[in-house]
Amino acid sequence: MKKNENLSAAGEIGTNVPKNAEEMEEDFLEVIYQHWRNGEPMRLIDFSMETGENKTHLRSLARRLMNHRYIKMEDDLISLTDIGKMRGKECLDRHHKLTQFFQMVSGMDQQEAERDACRVEHTISRAAMEGITNFLIRGDVYDRSYSNMDLSLLFEPGTYEMSMEIYEIERRQPRIIAREWKLFEPYVCLEVKDGESRFCIRKRNREKMVSLWYRKKEDWIQADSDSAQIYLPTYLFEYSVSAQAPVTEGNLVIAVTEDGRDPLMLDYREINVHVV
Repeated sequence: MKKNENLSAAGEIGTNVPKNAEEMEEDFLEVIYQHWRNGEPMRLIDFSMETGENKTHLRSLARRLMNHRYIKMEDDLISLTDIGKMRGKECLDRHHKLTQFFQMVSGMDQQEAERDACRVEHTISRAAMEGITNFLIRGDVYDRSYSNMDLSLLFEPGTYEMSMEIYEIERRQPRIIAREWKLFEPYVCLEVKDGESRFCIRKRNREKMVSLWYRKKEDWIQADSDSAQIYLPTYLFEYSVSAQAPVTEGNLVIAVTEDGRDPLMLDYREINVHVV
């Protein structure tokens, strides 16, 4: 926690929820540890003047830290136990790493990053913190996936051309191109505008009746189309990102029919879009 920041104050960006007692305890322990590390006075009155908190509130937090055996207190003088030093160092290290991480990935200044780190540090899991640490030290990244997300969150308004394949369903080793792939151009256009986006799949033969369907729960929904293209909202897809190559794959189970009929199991296919 940054010096001179009110321990109970909520931040400005996404942090309008008041801090709970556990968060305030960790913040206070972090401040105490910084004073101990810097060889500075550790009296309750000093912390009160620095943080702007009244002594009564700080005394209540100090009692809770004493119950955890993190500190000892005689009159207004506070001292850290060995476990308190260890726990305080963990809190401060987590705060500094998150501050660096937010600056690295967002370009925000240190004050903004400090404010966000001060809230996230209390709830982030150990696994997530280890991943951020590995990223800061070695640049390690991992495979990941996400779904139900509109690509307008990642792309500026505009039109982007991307490759596309249609595969036989559940035929992955190796994947088998479905015959229906020949009904379409081997690319899609990603259209992004006004906070929404869609994939536009261009038909090869405008005269031929082709319907493309997608699943919504247990029902098959016919995709919107016109004489030239078929349209699929991007949030329908499940996306996977490879750590080995800068390519994101979007996958969706579909069905293709050429006569307007409802799809049967034999019509099930998988569409794959390379999002780059």
